[in-house]
Amino acid sequence: ADVNSLMTQLNAAVQQEDFRKAAELKKQLDALRGDDGGSNNKRGDWASRGAPGWLQARLQDLGMRFPTPVQEAALDAVDGSTDVVVSAPTGSGKTLAFLAPLLAVLDSKLAARERTQLDAGSNLGLLTPQAAMATFSPALWTSAQNLEGFRPPRFGDPRGAPLALVLCPSRALALQLGTACFTIVGGTNRNQGSYFPGDSSSLFAYKGPKGCRVAALASDADLDRAVAAAKERRIVVEKNPDLGYDDYGGTFTPSSTLPDDLSDCDVLVADAVTLRDAMKEAPDLMDTSQIALVCVDEADACGDMSAEILGTLGLGNVPRILVGATLTDASELLRNGTATKATESGTEPFSMAQEKIRTPASVRHEFLDVPDWKRPLILARCLRRDLRDWEESGQGPRPRAVVFAANETSADALARQLRTSLWGAHAVAALLPTEGGSPTVAAGSMARASATDDSFAEVAARDGATVLVTVPSAARGLDFPNVSHVYRVGDVTEGGAATYAHVAGRAGRVGQASRGTCTSVGDDADFDALKDMLDAFDGVDLVRAELPPSIADERPIGDTNSEFLERVFQKDVGGDDDEGS
Repeated sequence: ADVNSLMTQLNAAVQQEDFRKAAELKKQLDALRGDDGGSNNKRGDWASRGAPGWLQARLQDLGMRFPTPVQEAALDAVDGSTDVVVSAPTGSGKTLAFLAPLLAVLDSKLAARERTQLDAGSNLGLLTPQAAMATFSPALWTSAQNLEGFRPPRFGDPRGAPLALVLCPSRALALQLGTACFTIVGGTNRNQGSYFPGDSSSLFAYKGPKGCRVAALASDADLDRAVAAAKERRIVVEKNPDLGYDDYGGTFTPSSTLPDDLSDCDVLVADAVTLRDAMKEAPDLMDTSQIALVCVDEADACGDMSAEILGTLGLGNVPRILVGATLTDASELLRNGTATKATESGTEPFSMAQEKIRTPASVRHEFLDVPDWKRPLILARCLRRDLRDWEESGQGPRPRAVVFAANETSADALARQLRTSLWGAHAVAALLPTEGGSPTVAAGSMARASATDDSFAEVAARDGATVLVTVPSAARGLDFPNVSHVYRVGDVTEGGAATYAHVAGRAGRVGQASRGTCTSVGDDADFDALKDMLDAFDGVDLVRAELPPSIADERPIGDTNSEFLERVFQKDVGGDDDEGS
């Protein structure tokens, strides 16, 4: 078993109060990580890593009762003063590995803002239940999922400028990270959470700093709102009082109700491109003087742009956490070229030496040799076979797949074909950042189908999906619940070993009940090229898979197509005419 699988089973065993099984799983984990059981061994829980009490309780309430190895190492390494590189296989819990220590570093500042907010609320006079909930409930500022941008009533002054900045390479990932941070500070994930006071994951069970604000720059509406707010702060009115002239060469009409998200947030999570574009339109976009920590997720994908952004914002001397599964060159982002590296094995000085790439050990790697014109048909058969095998076995969660195409045009065409051929079996969504609709809505469709055994009708009724078609760059870093199968169709070596690691890593992740299979679909030359590329991986064995069966495989030798299809038709409608007479 691999670490991801054991961690998933361990958390499930504790939730079910099967402590005998939990103890056995803990022993297996310790053996995998080389623990000798000595008195200096501190592995096993959040408290032993020095996490604040409220953070320990919140993570346990959310079902994350034990930190994964890389999360333990990151909590040991991140102290808010040194640079840290978090490096571990995809699906090993790297998101929480930087969010947990980030919030631990901000603990005292968040508590101070809560006290300020409480004092301001007390001075309001009659603090009604509505005012109290609005003041002390957490908020996620973004219009990525709702163009109107839901925002509760605001009482008192804004919280202030960001205390931390998180950068990532896509808008869908920015929304996912913002939602994860919002959930940890007491928020409820509308796709998965509960609002009932008795639910351990609801706001009412949260014991940490109140009223935390998380802002996400994850859509055009987020960008426009942030730029408009920045312009309004520097408006210069001349001649006509109804027309504002700003310092950027254009005009802008002030609005007294315009929300300024970046002046009312504790943590800002931003897609790097969106933030860069916003800074071009408004150079004084936000106050960065209070930012104490910077995190760059998937730093190997957005490192150069992040370095440019940090330089422009004047954050060159702010400590940072760099996160990535295949990060080797971090020289542009480290302040002085040195850092502590947090891995599944513990902490060590960071070096740029090339290491073997790792994927979740439980993921099986397969290859299908299929001509280009036949691939959509074979893929549909594979997806139906996966579903049929699950129905016959009656074990595990319902199959859910992510399909990667070579480009967005191919992904769009493939999604359309699969929607037709899989109707009634799978609900299909497409994540196409430049050619499709909102990428964050498409990515969220997988979360809206997070139950393990929902039928097609139940999934479709929630506007969910059990198959997501996308391209490798769009899904990088995203965590889709319970993905059992990953398919990559065409150009299977495009992007090199790093891209393959992120494609395969959509399955076999911590917290997923399914362990997963990654299947590459190409021709014979692709198999040889892919096998050579996988030499860069540790313990990945590529095997040829059998094509899924089709009804034509049952045709007896000598039968014509028409004779065979006539026999199948008669069988489907109740037998030959002479039977039963």
